[in-house]
Formats: sequence, C-alpha cells, structure tokens
Amino acid sequence: MKILVVIGPALGTINHALALSNLLWENGHEVIWLTGLDACDHFEKMMSPYKTYYSEAHNLKFKANNPGGLPHFVYAARYDYLKKSTEEELEIIEKVKPDLMITKHHYSVTISSRVFGLPFAYYCTDGVEYKFKERNPHNRWENQQGKEDYLRVCKDLDLFCEEKEYMTDYLFSPFLNIIRGVPSMFSLTKDEKISLKKDKSIFAGLLTYDGPRLRSFDDILSQIPREIPLIYITFGTHYYEKERIKIILESLLNFDGYIIVSTGYFDPQEFSGNSSSKIIFVKYVPNDQVADRANIVIHHAGSGTTITSFSYGVPQLVIPNNPNYSGQLYFANTIEKNKCGQHIAFKDLTNEKIKTAIQEVLLKSDYKKNARRIKKQINRQDLRCNKDLLMKLDKIEKNIKTNSINN
Repeated sequence: MKILVVIGPALGTINHALALSNLLWENGHEVIWLTGLDACDHFEKMMSPYKTYYSEAHNLKFKANNPGGLPHFVYAARYDYLKKSTEEELEIIEKVKPDLMITKHHYSVTISSRVFGLPFAYYCTDGVEYKFKERNPHNRWENQQGKEDYLRVCKDLDLFCEEKEYMTDYLFSPFLNIIRGVPSMFSLTKDEKISLKKDKSIFAGLLTYDGPRLRSFDDILSQIPREIPLIYITFGTHYYEKERIKIILESLLNFDGYIIVSTGYFDPQEFSGNSSSKIIFVKYVPNDQVADRANIVIHHAGSGTTITSFSYGVPQLVIPNNPNYSGQLYFANTIEKNKCGQHIAFKDLTNEKIKTAIQEVLLKSDYKKNARRIKKQINRQDLRCNKDLLMKLDKIEKNIKTNSINN
C-alpha cells in the first residue's frame, strides 16, 4: 500500500513519525512524506530513506510550548494557511496517487483526502487523552474563527461539512486513528475503553526514533564506568527556559557522578560557568543512546522522552515546560502514579527541591524496580500493538483492492 504521511516540521514530531514510517516500511508498505520546508536539515540528519516533498505551505508555526504563543493547531486552521496547504496536497496526491494518508497537525488532509475519496488516519502522537474532549488540552482554546475558516475552505471545494463543537473534532478520522503509545501508560476508564473499541482507533506501540547512534558519543559513554552514576538532562526540541538547566546544574555541583546535558537550540558555551570534567554538554544526542546507560533522566515530560525512558526502565525526574496546553502534565502524573519518578512544577523549582528529588530517585531502590517493571510490561504490549496496527492496515489494503475491483 502506498501511504502519504503529512507531518508538521517540529523536530520531535518528525522523529516519532519516522518511527511509525519505519514500522510501515519494514512491513512492505511504500511511504512518502510531505512536511514543512523547515524540516529539510533535520530529515538529512535523521538519515530518512523516504521520498519527501518539502513545502512552505506546510511550515506550521510551532509555539505550543511557549506560554501565550499561538499554538500550531490554531495556526493550521487559519483560512490562508489551510487553503494553501490543501491546494498543495491536492497536487501531490494527483502526482503520487496514495492509497492512504496519515497526518499529524494538519486539518488540510481531512479536506484533500475527501476530494480524492481517500481514507486518512489521524496520528495522535501525545497519547490517548487527545481522543477524549474532556482530556484534550487543545480544547481549552476558544477557536470559533478556526471553525469558520475550515468550513469556508470546504465550501470553496464544494464539500459539505457539518459544524462541530470542537475544532479538534475535524482532525479525528471516522476511518482510522493511530494512537502512539501502549494501553498500560494511560489511565483509561471503563467507558473510555469501550468507546475506543467501538470507534476506529488503535494503539500503534511506543514508536520512538531519535536518529542513528553517534559513534563519537559511544566512545564517550564507554569511558564512564558502570558503577558511577550518570544523569541525563534533556528538555526536548522546544527550549524556552535555559534557566531551568542552570538551576539543575547548580544543584548538582557536588554530585559524585557524570552528567550529560543536551542543550538543544542553546549553545553549550552558554553554560560554561558550570564546566567540569564530569559534565558533558552536547547540542543533540539520540535519547535511546543515553537512556540505555543513564541512572536517571531529567526532562520536560514530553511524550518522546517519557516513552523512551519507560522503554529502557530508567527512573525519571520531570519538570514540564508547558503543562497547560500539552500532554506533559498528564505524563508527569503517569510517572508519579507508577512510582518510577518524581514531578516538580517549574514555578516551584529550587536548588533544594532538585537536590532532594535526585537523591531520592537515585537512592530509593523502588523507583528503579518500578521503572524496570514498567519496561517489561510496555515492551510486551508494544509488540502486540505493532501487530494489531499492521493487521488493521492489511484489512484496509484488502478493502481498497476490493473496492477498486468492484469499481
């Protein structure tokens, strides 16, 4: 089956969407990508093997982690953006003739797929909570203009579309929704479990991919004795508060171990005041390359880092940077509920709280024990979810072929 993946250019989103694409490709499906022009350099760094179309019309303004900024899901519904991205998709669909479309972020796919009568799947990258209105943090935004703009574009293309209560409702597919993650990581109520079985949603598995391993970093890790504790600090692909890293490093001045800090967009030189032979600064390193060796991961409770840490059975200390309009608070609560880490709100961050939390997570064996228990559980479920998704896609492909023959 030929699958066109339409994804926004945020680096974290690209990484786990590549994991989904890899799963599809390894099982015989042809994968083609359409993403924002801003993602070009990152795609090369990730060594993506997929034919990719880069589009300025799909350059979403990712400000979801910036309190007060315009979120990408609001920006994506603006009339000018939505119309241009839809028109470009129509041209590419005509060119590549996909059998199925998968999207994250883009309302345009829900329109362009209907024009060509194609099935589309919405990719829920931050977990199952996005499927439920009362949980979905996006629904906290009043976006009446977005609804009007969406209906206007549909009308331009002679498509009928009913007005819905929530803007996010347009994203979900009546055909198939792919949920990143595994059931054990989410607190589903009985009613929610029933509703997921009734609709077209399916868990796809952990889906983590952080790029090829860096040989140079393997050399660095090999020089750190296993008996010496290692702390890994990363705050994902959206950085807005470098002070957080400085506070953490100040609290670790007397730490008897090694510290690896992924500085992201920030120049490592900005933290030179915290220089030490046991503190290693790097702009980027694949999470799984370090998680395999770390004794604790300190991060922002982003879905990618959380899932990677769970899958490697490493305890976590999380400091969300956008708890109100993302799934970070939800993941933080999941970590605490499973007793495999701790959560500190950024507004409450102090040297003393960091120091105490790190000591507790490192020294209390229950955190490591629980993290390892979760690791075994979710890795088993990951294989089952992968299998379920592929079986679902096989059925979709058979239906497409049957319909094609009948037509």
